Amino acid sequence: MKNKENNKKIYITFIAVMVVLYGAGYMVGRLVAKGEKSGGLDTMLNAVKSSLTKAVPPLYLVLAVFSLIAVCVLFLSCKKMYQKLQDNSEDDDLWDTLEEKMNFPMILSNIMQIANIFFFACIICIAEFNFYGKNGGYEMVVIIADCVLFFVVLAAGMLIPKGIVDMEKHLNPEKQGNVFDFKFNEVWLASCDEAQKMMAYKAAYKAFKDTNITCIVVCILSFVGMFIFKTGIYPILCVCVIWMVNNTSYMLRAAKLERRK
Repeated sequence: MKNKENNKKIYITFIAVMVVLYGAGYMVGRLVAKGEKSGGLDTMLNAVKSSLTKAVPPLYLVLAVFSLIAVCVLFLSCKKMYQKLQDNSEDDDLWDTLEEKMNFPMILSNIMQIANIFFFACIICIAEFNFYGKNGGYEMVVIIADCVLFFVVLAAGMLIPKGIVDMEKHLNPEKQGNVFDFKFNEVWLASCDEAQKMMAYKAAYKAFKDTNITCIVVCILSFVGMFIFKTGIYPILCVCVIWMVNNTSYMLRAAKLERRK
């Protein structure tokens, strides 16, 4: 009886979500069609495009400088704590604090790298197709500064993780791997103990689930954007390729591991 009741709730929830999504899609479609007929949608999109064209290049300067300062401060804080630990290697509390604190510059540098590539692509698109900076002056200075910062952030995003990994290897001599090695993840995981491997597996499964949910949301947004922003089918294709690789890779690997048993 409990299973039947649970299944009933699941089906009702699923149908309710589908109805809400369909209704939302229908309303968005009607609004887009109405906006296109009145010409208001094109006016709004042109205004947004113009605003972003002017705002993104200087915004990237601010974000890049801020992220560089933040990640460097976090790294230097870890470095200082690491040097203090060298003088007193028996301080277990300091050791545990450092191990936890080293996660933050790693996480931030990873986010910084991805955002750096995205914003740089936006700036190249703005400069190429919207002629930002073509007439020299302030805009050209901003574009040059953006390009310089792109490579600085790119270098920092590689060197800081290397510094963190080197500290981790000194704290735990059994750890192996070089950040610049294309097989770093395999080598590093192989040098971990069973408890650390289990944490990595749980984190990877959580990332798999989050990626699936994200792909669903982005696919819906891309579908809506195809009508509003005239983006075409390419964004949906990219999302579906990532979605397919994520699921297929997981299922094939799971099937292979099951056969080994």
